[in-house]
Amino acid sequence: MSLQPPSWWQDDTGHILPKYLNPLGQIYGQAVKWRFRYTKPYQSKLPIICIGNFTLGGTGKTPLAIKFANILQGLGWQPSFLSRGYKGKYAGPLLVNLNEHNANDVGDEPLLLSQHAPTIISKNRVEGVWLIEQRPSNMIIMDDGFQNPTVQKNLSFIAIDSSTALGNGRIFPAGPLRAPLEFQLPNASAIIITGSNKAEKSNIKDLLRTQYNFKKPILRGQLTATEDTNWLKEKPILAFAGIGRPEKLFQSLESAGGKVIRRNPFPDHHNFTSKDADHLTKLALADDLQLVTTEKDHVRIDENSNHQLRALKRMSRPFPIEFTFEKNDEETLVNLLKEHYPKPISPEDLKEKTKTDHE
Repeated sequence: MSLQPPSWWQDDTGHILPKYLNPLGQIYGQAVKWRFRYTKPYQSKLPIICIGNFTLGGTGKTPLAIKFANILQGLGWQPSFLSRGYKGKYAGPLLVNLNEHNANDVGDEPLLLSQHAPTIISKNRVEGVWLIEQRPSNMIIMDDGFQNPTVQKNLSFIAIDSSTALGNGRIFPAGPLRAPLEFQLPNASAIIITGSNKAEKSNIKDLLRTQYNFKKPILRGQLTATEDTNWLKEKPILAFAGIGRPEKLFQSLESAGGKVIRRNPFPDHHNFTSKDADHLTKLALADDLQLVTTEKDHVRIDENSNHQLRALKRMSRPFPIEFTFEKNDEETLVNLLKEHYPKPISPEDLKEKTKTDHE
């Protein structure tokens, strides 16, 4: 299994394969457009905010969704997360319980989300919305699902990774786009560029403004450590990660002052095996290295499975991160949210809305 998307998804200069795959990409893109055209979306009585992306691969959606939840809670809202529960065995709809569920049950991202707000997993997004509507929540935050037409979103915020941007601009499988960009852009309420400006592949903002005439807000932010990072300097590091772009962890650790001696990337959402655990722990012990991974990977290690995985979890330290907006951009976002939702919906408002909808 490939650990990384093909290099030509970013720059296909001199590569002939993307050109041959381009017709398949056009068919894939038309299929997405067809789904939107012929699917009648469910309109919830609750506001739905979607945190999505235009491309396949990691763009920092989950930390961004958590940031939105924190902001909305500060404004008096009671949001719940809705997640597909990717790689989890339960189809849902199901309320994630940290005391009962693990990553094999519900997926890794819902476990992280549920630490910040009630989280529902559901392969069928409409059924997930129905369950949240029965609970004491007055806002839904969808982690991913921008290209899913079954649920009507009120606002959609799109994360674009600064270092990968829009790739080669082609549609999957010829490139990383999930659908034609000109089709996706009108449905975006705002763009959020994630990652360091120094790592930016191109001037994304200028591209969207000039070439695609995108006039809505374009904000910036990046992932930062949530705690003192001096512990990273105590020992050399063996870093491992099974996320969309493992190198983001490696770069973050080095930027925070860590000395990364070994880098072990795994496929996205990788389920760590006894063999993986034995290999990593032996390497760490042999060279006296500190095992460091992402929070998402750490929750995915099933310590109840066997002693090898239990040892890996005990010896590994997660690198906690949060999404931080650049100066003034968080204020811009808060004002945008207040503009659309001046005050939280009360239980009485919900009852009245339900009554009106039924009439």
